[in-house]
Amino acid sequence: MKTHKILKLFIIIQVLFNHPIYLNAQTYYPFLGNDKKWNILHTSNSWPEDSGYCYTEQIRLGNDTLIDGITYKVIISSKDSLLTRWNTIGFMRENIEDKNIFYLPVNKKEILLYDFSIEVNDTIETKFKFGEENTGVLDSIVKYVVISIDSIKINNQERKKINLKCLTYPWNITYSWIEGIGDIYGLFAPCFPFMCGSENTLLLCFYEDDNLVYSNLTGTYNECFYWLVSETYQNMPSFISIYPNPSDGKYIISVSITEPYNLTIMNNTGNIFLNKKIHGSYNIDISNLNNGLYYFIFDFKNFRVVKKIILKK
Repeated sequence: MKTHKILKLFIIIQVLFNHPIYLNAQTYYPFLGNDKKWNILHTSNSWPEDSGYCYTEQIRLGNDTLIDGITYKVIISSKDSLLTRWNTIGFMRENIEDKNIFYLPVNKKEILLYDFSIEVNDTIETKFKFGEENTGVLDSIVKYVVISIDSIKINNQERKKINLKCLTYPWNITYSWIEGIGDIYGLFAPCFPFMCGSENTLLLCFYEDDNLVYSNLTGTYNECFYWLVSETYQNMPSFISIYPNPSDGKYIISVSITEPYNLTIMNNTGNIFLNKKIHGSYNIDISNLNNGLYYFIFDFKNFRVVKKIILKK
């Protein structure tokens, strides 16, 4: 009998060890804690054809604000390639006890954005109003069903991942909500499952306190930041070359036109390390920076050129 009890205890320990999701079932990762950033890719349906486009929007948490007696986090967004122009796009609050996240767009009504308490086969509705009041535009109600729940390991911690199908629109897409991060198709994908305006979105990377926590990179999009207006735009700047690349930090910038330009160096989290007016070719040393991917952004009078370089010391 004693041997039987020991064997039973051993089996239970093995099950718990091999399925950590159950051990972490009571752990909830808040959505609005810490300094968070979402890099979200926007592409046209025709990308990467010549008529398409591709750019990265960064969304950040701002300060607390009080609206009708309720405390919200300000949500700010930049669609500028240098991440220098920021706009308030809405406000967010979280009910940690119920595991609900609510979003209040500017000049619109509050909606339920995420519910991390739902279970398999549960349905959930989100609602978003397009247009202004009295324009005749109806609320868009989007309905989902939970098809499975599993977990994803991030920094050696298991986070709940809810997989859903959209019932409102006939897209053969599985949406996945990750605790503390949101949808893999973008922070506001629950409100726009049909990719409004023939535009697609994808969460590329998620940061906490400037540390990369989660990346949703694919074979097509394998970097945390993109800014290309079109393939034509990408191929146009043949008069600029940067070498060697990769480098230990010392680069030669060769520019074959005489027009002056402004050079900005930025990493994929939006941190700017140089912003300087230059004329012609230029030698630069960034060996004081950390290894990784950087963007050399050339602003001429009538156009912008973005080059990717790798620093590897």
